[in-house]
Amino acid sequence: MNKILMPQNSEHRMVNLFRAPYKKMLLPSHRIQNSSDDLKVNVDILFDTFLENYNNFMDGKMTKDIEYYKYNGIPEPSQYKAFNKLINFFKEEEFGFLNKNISYYYHNTKRINEFSTIGLFEFFDNLVKYDFLGQEKKVIYTSGSFWRSNQTIREKIISYLEILHKKDIDIQIYTNAKKTEDFMHRLNNICNEKSKFGLEERIPIHFIRCGNDFYFIEFPHTEKVNARLNMFMDFNDNSLMLNELKIKAIHFFDNLVDEAK
Repeated sequence: MNKILMPQNSEHRMVNLFRAPYKKMLLPSHRIQNSSDDLKVNVDILFDTFLENYNNFMDGKMTKDIEYYKYNGIPEPSQYKAFNKLINFFKEEEFGFLNKNISYYYHNTKRINEFSTIGLFEFFDNLVKYDFLGQEKKVIYTSGSFWRSNQTIREKIISYLEILHKKDIDIQIYTNAKKTEDFMHRLNNICNEKSKFGLEERIPIHFIRCGNDFYFIEFPHTEKVNARLNMFMDFNDNSLMLNELKIKAIHFFDNLVDEAK
């Protein structure tokens, strides 16, 4: 199978979490990183923050009103609930699957301009080169505000989607953003009829599906958080999940967009 989707010449942005996850309290200063910070430190901090909140959710401690989480820039409980369902599809116990053949992308959205090389852009650079051999020629893109807070990212992502459309790739988009917002009108002629704009509720896991088996999955986040962590998976990798669980996992992601409103 063509592996062009895997990161090319990007070892400095590929980080595997080869350690057991642990519960760790982070000092507030550790939550804000500057451009000189080491990538592995950034990824560890993002993952530990995710794990801290995930453990709180699993322990029944995330019980405040949704507005509390939105105001404080904390991913709301529904995101961790969805991740718990996702984790259960993998062969390993709890987070063991994170040690497998998975690529991690980190980026800080506050420091991105049109010349930036970040994990998200690098992923799309590889995607537009992919030949979709043996795969359905389809891309499903889910997003919250569709990068409303960073118009540079929004315009660049739309440009990538336009390239894919010219290659006869079926584009399906689900987002809370409206078509009347800046640059969004460019999506009118490239996305299919199943696409949904102006969603009132947040899709609990944001992801990009490429073909049948490739998934680019974003860890829980909010618009107030500049640093983002993504993982790229090949669901056809038998070391990740058994075939019957793969079918259930794909069905899980299909339901996320089918139920979007």
